[in-house]
Amino acid sequence: MLGETNFYIEKVIVTQDEKDCIGFVQEAVNHTKAAYFKHNISEELILFFGKTFIKKENSSSVTLRINNFFIYELNGMSSFELNFDILTFQDSICSIEFSSGTIERRQGIGEKKIFSNILNAFEKSFNEYNNRKQNNTLIVSRIQKDSAQTNSLFSTSFTNTFSKRLSKKGIYTSFNDFRNNTTDTSYSFKIVEKDYSSAGRAAKMKFITNEPSYDPWGFTDGTSHYINVNSQDRYYIPLQQYNNSNEFFTYYIIPKDYSGGYIIGATAGGAIIGAIGSLIYTAIVSAQPDKELELTLDLSTGKLKSEEFDEKSLLQNSIIFCHSKNSNSTNGVKLQFDNKKSITIPANSYYILKKTPTREPYKIEISSADGENTNVEIDINKMEKQVYLIDQNKRGTIKIDELYDYMKSDYLNKIEFMKQVK
Repeated sequence: MLGETNFYIEKVIVTQDEKDCIGFVQEAVNHTKAAYFKHNISEELILFFGKTFIKKENSSSVTLRINNFFIYELNGMSSFELNFDILTFQDSICSIEFSSGTIERRQGIGEKKIFSNILNAFEKSFNEYNNRKQNNTLIVSRIQKDSAQTNSLFSTSFTNTFSKRLSKKGIYTSFNDFRNNTTDTSYSFKIVEKDYSSAGRAAKMKFITNEPSYDPWGFTDGTSHYINVNSQDRYYIPLQQYNNSNEFFTYYIIPKDYSGGYIIGATAGGAIIGAIGSLIYTAIVSAQPDKELELTLDLSTGKLKSEEFDEKSLLQNSIIFCHSKNSNSTNGVKLQFDNKKSITIPANSYYILKKTPTREPYKIEISSADGENTNVEIDINKMEKQVYLIDQNKRGTIKIDELYDYMKSDYLNKIEFMKQVK
């Protein structure tokens, strides 16, 4: 629950590429659809926070900069990834007072699970910010005001943070603390168990006196950094760094007793899989025990992932445009997408457009040197592979049709004999 606050949110800036689509939800076992609020992300959050925060006489205004806002439902589990900064402004200077990166998960799917994840993520982060502000322990960095619209996850200062790290023994409240090389040293703890074989290279942390009310993202013993892979039992695995770069990786061994939840698992109340991505979790529980996975640290979310298992890649639609081999176009057809990028596709060739779903139809202008121009709007909100066939007749008329069922399958089989335009 959100405690008493001495601040209110005046403005929300969304710096991620997707400012409308918030992710995808599961409609059936093997079917997902794109998800949206009633309004875009910025407008929806302003409306919500306007009802949540009470503006008081002594409360200060802050700006919320959303760097990552992503919900998804996979295999009966609801997940929410959030990364944001809290900003304040004075003249031409912007102060970054607090940053938070977190992943919330729940067993089960549906609106209630989704909104529980969103509420919990914001509440925990806001309470932490409020506590640090009251205790005067905020670590503030300053940037120029015109840089406030920049996604901090991909800034130069962000990537430079990781080189040549030296840390004091302590816990990382969130991924952002790890990113900023900031440890909370107020808690005493010890590593009570280490097993780098069948147990999955796990270190179990035990607090000696008082302990935090939240599950730390990780900790450091002053030499090595560990990341949470089981929130319930507080098991952590060590991160390794590539030559003082901003790339971190780890090896995760499938436990022999994985079905019993030794390192990973899920409870009815919520997921306890720590920083492991949902797709990787699914792969783990279906893999052979003792199989070793190499995982990398996602620098935008603080979760462990691999190239093979990336939830955001599932949000990318593959839209295939095939130009018929029987077309009467001499020099190919030109496609201009949403008044921006253009591509020319010769006859008997195809082009694959990777596009995140949008609420509004996607506009395409199709033209030919020896034919007529035509404008079309296509629905790219389907979360499935789409195939369009383009043809030009002898009169120069260009026709485009979406293919379904057996015709779609037929062309998907044919494209290996066609030339791909990149």
